[in-house]
Formats: sequence, structure tokens, C-alpha cells
Amino acid sequence: FEIFVMSNLRLISAEEVAKHNNKDSLWVIIDGNVYDVTKFKDEHPGGDEVLLENAGKDATEAFAEVGHSDDAVEMRKSYLIGRFDSKKDGKCQQCCFQRYMPALAFGLVIVAGFMGFRYSK
Repeated sequence: FEIFVMSNLRLISAEEVAKHNNKDSLWVIIDGNVYDVTKFKDEHPGGDEVLLENAGKDATEAFAEVGHSDDAVEMRKSYLIGRFDSKKDGKCQQCCFQRYMPALAFGLVIVAGFMGFRYSK
């Protein structure tokens, strides 16, 4: 179900995200997703300053560095408004790599397992 929902999200360019960089309209990019956290800024346990510092840009690293709880990761889904469209900006961002890394890792595990099974006999 979650994959279906993610595929139906609108694509949002960096230019569009960058317009929402203040307390009245605060968007951030985390792991290739765009979140409108304007209404959350007053409730954020770390204060609104950290959100405002990352407003209108990719906050993936800042979000990861803090070590947010599972509840915080789950809560951010309610603020999800779209997917970051790195192609519109003419360059592949870190989110492209993150999007395909799990599939690549899975494929390598399968190949390694097959090779180990085949040559262990």
C-alpha cells in the first residue's frame, strides 16, 4: 500500500521547495520526499530554529544526525506532500542513489548466495 501511495505523489522541484523557506511556509526534503512542516514547527521538540535552518532545502543529513525516534519517522508521513524531482533540476541528487540502493544490495546478496551455493559443492 505504501509503495502505491508514494507513486501517486506529485513531483516537486528544488526550485519549488526553495520558495518555502520561512515560518509561514516551511518545506523540507528528507530522503527524497518533500514535507510541509509549517504546522509542526511550533510542536517540534527541538524547537523551530532547526526546522527554519533547513527550510526550503534537503534536510536528510540533519534529520539523520539527530537520531530521531521511530515515532518521529512515522509522524513525518502525515506531513508528506510529494517526491523530490531531481531530474527537473538537471542533476541526480543523493535521493536517486538512496532510492535504488536497497534493490542493488538485494541483488548482490542473491548473486553472492547463488555463487556460494554453486561453488560450495
